[in-house]
Parts: sequence; structure tokens; C-alpha cells
Amino acid sequence: MNCIYFISQFLKTHKYGININGKIFKVISLFEYKIHLIKLIIVIIIGILSHIIKHITYNHITIIGNTIYSKVAAYCLSQHKIPYVLCKGNNQISYYQIQETNSEIAFGGPNSQYFSKDILHPLIPHSQNIIYQLENHTKLSNLDNIQTKILSKFENKDGTYLINTKNIMQNKFNYKNPVTSIKRFSETLFYVTTIDESWISRLIITDIIQPFQPGEIITGVYGNTIEEFHDKREIEQINEHCIIKQLNSKTTLYYQHMYKIENDLNICKIFTNQSYNQSYNQFKSLLYGLLNPRTFNKSDIKILHPFHIPNTWDPFLTIMIIIYALAS
Repeated sequence: MNCIYFISQFLKTHKYGININGKIFKVISLFEYKIHLIKLIIVIIIGILSHIIKHITYNHITIIGNTIYSKVAAYCLSQHKIPYVLCKGNNQISYYQIQETNSEIAFGGPNSQYFSKDILHPLIPHSQNIIYQLENHTKLSNLDNIQTKILSKFENKDGTYLINTKNIMQNKFNYKNPVTSIKRFSETLFYVTTIDESWISRLIITDIIQPFQPGEIITGVYGNTIEEFHDKREIEQINEHCIIKQLNSKTTLYYQHMYKIENDLNICKIFTNQSYNQSYNQFKSLLYGLLNPRTFNKSDIKILHPFHIPNTWDPFLTIMIIIYALAS
């Protein structure tokens, strides 16, 4: 009897048990049991998630939009071999009627056909002041160095970088169907779904904008070109205007407050140019911005459109700089 009591006390003290077959096994407490059960559940969940993630496509950046701006962003990523996917927007480009002239303008983004001609256009590098404004508005950094990287991908003639917008239009964009839902998968990952595909992305970019608000002032660039011969190409940014010297011409650009959104959402023309002269090949830009740009970091989805960034002489270069900074 004392032997049985001694064995039972020994087993109890050292937390052992004996089954009906005489085999000794370790006895754990209820707390230890719960801990081991939680660990087992975690291992099972990790295994299931790993299996699911292995079968989900990863695209570093998802771009959504129909305008020239989304194409410029995609073209820049292609140049720098940064993976992305381009999706059609589920919106249509709106044309707005101007009261005074009864003309229609696509303020949200011009038709891509305007940029399909085989012509070299000079890129206008941003000044330090413009770089500061961009960094302050977007909360991005190192944009000056990024601008240098962007420009290095283009042809350099006499210190002037040239872009052929036809190359952007002819870039083989593999468009996906419109996005139907975007869900946050984790702190830095999004689960993107279309009608026939799904994938994970780290960054969502769109050129889709909200309608105008009363009081907003639309800005744009106007200028004139004259025949003038120069030994080399050169760009001068002087206060409120920019001079682009080509071998056979000189173009002068000016910024102008062009249209205002009235309370009834009619668009009123406020553009006046006293120096208008047909013989100087007067023109107005197809790219528009806002006097007071809208918020850039309003949500998880970044809106890459001139309405959401400060005015610059070269919106295309601005978009390429920002998309590269976001991708980095």
C-alpha cells in the first residue's frame, strides 16, 4: 500500500500519468493545454494563408484611369522596369461647355490623339522652388534627385531633354478590366478585384477626379511661337514665363487663370490675353490645373492628376517624378 501511495505521489509531483497499457505519459495543466492549442491554431492559420497567398498574383502598383496622365505614369514605370498593372477606369472623360465661346473642353484630361504625332517636345526641368512646392504638397522627398533619374532616360540635345509623346501613345499597355473593389489586405497591401481577376498591390494610383466645386479656378498655359534661329536648344525660366529656344523657333509660355466655376457649376471664362497676335502662332495648352490644387494624400488611393498637384511648366514630367517617388 505504501508503495502504491509513493508511486502515485511521485507521478502527481512530476506530472506524469500511466495509461491502461502501462505506458507513462506527461500530464499538462489546463493553462499549458490552452497555450499549446493556441500555437497549433496559429500554425494552421499561417499554413492556410501561405497556401492562399501562393495562388494570388502580386502586382507592385495598380494604375486606374483612362486619360493621358495614367498612360504617362505607366510609361515612366516601364522605362524604369518597375512592375505595375494598368486598369481601365469605370468613368468617362467629361467635356465641359464654356458659356462665352460655346466650346467644349475636357478639363479632366485631353484626348490622347492630340499627342500621337511624331514630334520631339522639350521637357522643362523643375526649378528648386517648384521642387519645394511639390514636396510640400505631396509630402514626398528627394524629388530633385528623382528628376535627374527621370530625365536621364530621354534624349539629350545640347542640355535639353526631348520627349516624343508618340512613344507614350504607342507603348503596349496591357489594359485590365475596370476594378470592382479594393480592400486593405494589411498595412501596406491591397486586395484588388476586377470582374475576372484579382491580385495584391502595394500602391493604388488613379487619375479619376471628383467634379468641380464652385469657386475653383482652372489654370493653364498659353504662349506664342515665332521663327527665330539659335545655335543650340535652351530653356529659360524667368519669373512668370518660360522661354523655350529651339534651333528654328522660340516659344514663350505664360501661366494664366483661365476659367472659374460658378455657383451653378457653369464655367465662366476669365482668360484674357491682351498681347494676342495671330502672326505669333498663339496657342493654349491642352493640360489644365487648379489655382489651389486639391489634396494629394486624402486617402489610401493616390490621385495622380494636375488638379491634385501644384502647377508646373511640365505636368508630364511632374507626373513621372511623383509616380517614381511613390514606387520607391
